Amino acid sequence: MTSQPQQIVQRRRSWRPGDGEKRPLERTGKCLGGLRNDVRRRGRCYASDWTDAFKPVNQQKTLATTLFLFFACLAPAIAFGTLFDEGSNGAFGVVEMIMSSAYTGIVYSVTSGQPLAILGATG
Repeated sequence: MTSQPQQIVQRRRSWRPGDGEKRPLERTGKCLGGLRNDVRRRGRCYASDWTDAFKPVNQQKTLATTLFLFFACLAPAIAFGTLFDEGSNGAFGVVEMIMSSAYTGIVYSVTSGQPLAILGATG
């Protein structure tokens, strides 16, 4: 029997508050205190959040995700735009719905980054 070197797997520990830091969902008592703490803690990661999509190794994933989200957001915009067009006697139609979905999508992607933000006309 040959002996094979065993691989040592180290698990990454989840983030734990350090000295003087509060837990992520703990109330700080300051205006936007949690947001400021989050920016301090994750600030070094924000640049890579935006630039990793353009690396050659991620191009296929980025293209597939972009096309999926385009059609996933376009289909309800057209469907609800048609309903709004009929309900508002032409005051708000498909084009306006596509434009409002595009605007909210851009604002969401730049500022929000949270899973509970609802994109679309039904939110």
